[in-house]
Amino acid sequence: KEVNRWSFPGYFQHHDQIEKPDGNFIVCVTKEGLDTRLDHFIEVDRNSGGIVREWDLRQVLDIDRFDLVWNSTDWVHVNSVWYDETDGGLLISGRHQGIIKVSQDNQLEWILAPHRGWEQAGPAGNGPNTAGYLLTAIDEGGAPYGEEVQQGAEDATGFSWPWGQHAAMLLPNGHVFCFDNSFQKNFGNNEPFIRGVEYEVDSVLRTVEQVWEYGRERGEEIHSSNISDVDYLPATGNRLICPGNINQPGIREGRMIEVTAPGGEVVFEAVIKYKNAFSTGDTWAKSDMIYRAERLPLYPE
Repeated sequence: KEVNRWSFPGYFQHHDQIEKPDGNFIVCVTKEGLDTRLDHFIEVDRNSGGIVREWDLRQVLDIDRFDLVWNSTDWVHVNSVWYDETDGGLLISGRHQGIIKVSQDNQLEWILAPHRGWEQAGPAGNGPNTAGYLLTAIDEGGAPYGEEVQQGAEDATGFSWPWGQHAAMLLPNGHVFCFDNSFQKNFGNNEPFIRGVEYEVDSVLRTVEQVWEYGRERGEEIHSSNISDVDYLPATGNRLICPGNINQPGIREGRMIEVTAPGGEVVFEAVIKYKNAFSTGDTWAKSDMIYRAERLPLYPE
């Protein structure tokens, strides 16, 4: 049953849309008539259907940074957006760049990503220097890691940047939580593991500390180089981790894994075997996979 419908002339919706506390929607869009895609957002008035505001990532990020993926059209590849109720800003996952926080009026606040290659923002490259907004990776004692870690050339024992991540969100404690696909890890290594990973960000000092992860220890068994999801389960504080496209010789499946935090104990795991693994074979998207997973009550509350 269709309850309502909204249309956005001049925009093409993709990947994600969320409902704000006031009922309006934040929608990931491509703006028609531009040479780039997957790099805009709009807020849509729930009642009138009108566009309240627009965010343009080209104005605040370096659109010529191709260190992870060389693609001048799909340079950032936004795949999720989260509304920060504390300040009205947006937490954004850009698969080809990193995790970004922007304000309600489209001002860059910080960038959670390897430091390599960040320069001037703007379509003409004459905007702010984005390097000044990069978060510095620190250990649990507050000491910065070495330059090789900051640049993304190597990991530290207790820290890894997210690579090709999905589903960035804010936890109740204010920490950032995401699905790390380990795509092009350290700029070229598709390492066979994934993580649900939690970071503590200090937006004043512009530092980031990794405080929890799950998945690395399971290696290839649950590796998904694209799509996938994580969620926080408020009733228990557990985490739901969903590698949605496990693609190995003889194996095509997705999983929904609930684990305790911080313990990392598996309390539920479902394996979804894909019957139609390759479908028409025309494109990778025309096959079975899980993009998102949600835990819902069995009966309406």
